[in-house]
Amino acid sequence: MRAVIRATTRGGFVLALVILLLIGVLSYRNNRSLVENEDAILRGQEVLTGLNELLVEVLEAESAARGFVIAGEKYFQDPYYLTAQVDATVARLRTLLSDSPSQQQQLDSLKGLVAEKFAFHRRMIELRRKSGQQAGVELFLTGRGHVLREEIRDRVDAMGDEEDRVLRDRTAVERRASDRSVLVLVAGSVVSFGILLLVYLNLDREIARRRLSERKVLQLNRLYAVLSRTSQSIVHVRERDALFRAVCRIAVEDGLFRMAWVGTVNPQTGAVEPAAFAGFEDGYLGRIHIATADAPEGRGPTGQALRERQHFVCADIATDPRLLPWRDDALARGYRSSAAFPLQFGDKVVGVFTLYAAEPRFFDEEVVPVLSEAASEISFALESMDREARRRQAEEDLRSLNEGLEHRVAERTTELAGLANELAIRNREVERANRMKTSFLARMSHELRTPLNAIVGYSDLLGEESSGPLPPTYKRFIANIQEGARHLLTMVNDVLDLSKIEAGRIDLNREEFRPGGALEEVLSVIAPLAKIKNIAIENRLPAGTSIHADRTRFKQILYNLLSNAVKFTPENGRVWIAECSREDGACFSVGDTGIGIPSAEIEAIFDEFHQVGALPGAVKEGTGLGLAITKRLVDLHGGTIRVESAPGQGSRFLFSLGPGSLEPAAVTQAEM
Repeated sequence: MRAVIRATTRGGFVLALVILLLIGVLSYRNNRSLVENEDAILRGQEVLTGLNELLVEVLEAESAARGFVIAGEKYFQDPYYLTAQVDATVARLRTLLSDSPSQQQQLDSLKGLVAEKFAFHRRMIELRRKSGQQAGVELFLTGRGHVLREEIRDRVDAMGDEEDRVLRDRTAVERRASDRSVLVLVAGSVVSFGILLLVYLNLDREIARRRLSERKVLQLNRLYAVLSRTSQSIVHVRERDALFRAVCRIAVEDGLFRMAWVGTVNPQTGAVEPAAFAGFEDGYLGRIHIATADAPEGRGPTGQALRERQHFVCADIATDPRLLPWRDDALARGYRSSAAFPLQFGDKVVGVFTLYAAEPRFFDEEVVPVLSEAASEISFALESMDREARRRQAEEDLRSLNEGLEHRVAERTTELAGLANELAIRNREVERANRMKTSFLARMSHELRTPLNAIVGYSDLLGEESSGPLPPTYKRFIANIQEGARHLLTMVNDVLDLSKIEAGRIDLNREEFRPGGALEEVLSVIAPLAKIKNIAIENRLPAGTSIHADRTRFKQILYNLLSNAVKFTPENGRVWIAECSREDGACFSVGDTGIGIPSAEIEAIFDEFHQVGALPGAVKEGTGLGLAITKRLVDLHGGTIRVESAPGQGSRFLFSLGPGSLEPAAVTQAEM
């Protein structure tokens, strides 16, 4: 009996060992299979990620090239900084696909398509540089880039499908191996559950990060809307308190701040008194006391900003000890964070712009610069208002003095010299205010041009119908958007050019070049406009002439004069450009058979914003800045410009580029 028990025990023990051994062997094999399969899956995922990255890089290069063609190298750099990145991605994919000859072959084909795509971009950019925007756009509209992009996308999808198939095959093998053992299946299920849990946690973190990023983008968009509307209010509102009210209202309506207010300092008491507010205030400003002194009442954002003359942020009102005097009242009204920005011009602080947000840590390193820019715009407006008030007061004082001048000439002769000196000082202040206006126009034109470039670019993308055909009505809407945006961009560019010239920010880059070559580049843009009206353009410039001037500004002068000539010349007319005789410098003339200019407006046509409107058929579109900018550019060269014209007999503009602009070897030939 004992022997049977012993044998049974030994047998059970041996059987247990065998079972454990089998389980161990099966577990080992399954673990090895899992490890190998996991490596394959990770490699396959890296391949898919690399393919997606390659596609994104190609699309980014295409977007950069399109932007370069539309807006020029001033706003978009050459997209071939992506070439090394694309090569690195292809090399990484080649390493990952080293065990798959078919995928290697597909990758070689894909690399060839990418190289052809980049070569197309290069042709488009070079054509844009050599022949202008229209030529680059025409090459882009051939659709070759779109075809290459779709072929690259198809090849990437095919390689991705192949990787998906390989992954599915490996998964099927692993599943068959897992079926050999229940314990291995359970272990595999646990591992799978763990992997899925990790994936879920990772996806959850990624979704949270994306939501935070989207929220931040929306937040910044609102703040840029605040900055934009603040700039608009500065242009239209010329009274201080009205401007304060408008700024506070914009901050609450567009920025969605809980409350915004502007405070000024009482010079007698040193207390900060509200000048304007908007949002949910509920008596808050009447209950609090804020001082500029370094005391508990002056250590909050508003007092600190006034005292230290820089912005101050409270990330969390509930925990910041400096906000203790106002904490309960602020939290009761839903204020969780705040920031204050000083308003100043020169060495004088005139007020503070304070905002409250309904969430803690709202004012981060991305929000504060935008609001600081808004405060700077307000400060600029206050300074402009002060200068304007002083100018008006000076004018009023001068008017008062003039009214009684006839009765006080004898006794005020001595004082007149002092008044004249004061008037000269005030005139200089008026000139400074005018320069500030010019600087402001330049800044506003730049700020307007940035979103306009985005409008033009994205409307062009919509017009391509790359995501599917659009209804005819929407296509018409997009065409209207494109026409209006480009017209507005041209107007903004004219204002910006004039502002830069007035502010003395344009330096001439003089060089030797042939005017005929520059003219050909200008005609590449003007000729299509002339063709629409069947206007003949004649180039009468001698082939061997060379001049010494700023080539870019010379082209701008030619473009303004030729585009005006085409605009004011009826259909089937004629426009020409020729060289005129002048011994001390280069001289050119641009003539047309257009409607002509009335004699009363001959002198005024070079004034800013002036448009000829006395004759039937006169064109009223544009800003009226083209000839004003042209005259300024000619003046910068040290030359002169004049016009010979009569109604119905066409016009002839003659301009010179000043002494030294005609190269000694140049052959001057007068052509009419």
